[in-house]
Amino acid sequence: MKRTAFLVAVLLLAVPAGIGLASTVTLTPSGGGVFVLEGQAFQDVSGLDIALSYDTAVLRDPHIDQGSLINGALMMSNTADPGIIRIAAIRQGPVQGSGTIARITFTATGQGGDGAVSGLNVSAVSSAGNKSQLSAIIGASSQDQAHPSQTTPSMTTPSIAAVAPPPTVVFVPIVPLISPPVQPLQKDREERAVAPSQETADTF
Repeated sequence: MKRTAFLVAVLLLAVPAGIGLASTVTLTPSGGGVFVLEGQAFQDVSGLDIALSYDTAVLRDPHIDQGSLINGALMMSNTADPGIIRIAAIRQGPVQGSGTIARITFTATGQGGDGAVSGLNVSAVSSAGNKSQLSAIIGASSQDQAHPSQTTPSMTTPSIAAVAPPPTVVFVPIVPLISPPVQPLQKDREERAVAPSQETADTF
């Protein structure tokens, strides 16, 4: 515990400066309550101060194993406070490149352990004693990375109304109605009216 406090004090006394701006630290769940802490593109990193928080309702009893990226470094961890892990590492020679910083194993006590880590803060110290804040990312689980969701492009089917031909207009000629001739009918009626009158004259 005292050694951890000493390492953290040394890291906090470092002079702030913009070093290792391209360096990042990623915490990735690998299932079963195991999280892998990895560094990418480290340049002249001689010390690390890492703090992360987790949900005690889902995870408990964290155990930290040192990774190959900081092989040879003096690393101490503090897990005394439930829900908080503090890791401090200091190395005589600077660390270059990418690799595993530490492997954190929890005892899972509930569902959703892969998303139970909610905070990650990382500071680095160069060989000259300059301190810099690194970009920290909590990544997706390895299962999600192996099986990313695929989005099937949608195909737009044209509607029937859009492709239907225009309606055919049928022109029906209008034929005027011609009334039958009236004169022959009237002439026939006149002849019938005259015929009885002639018969009456013949009788007298």
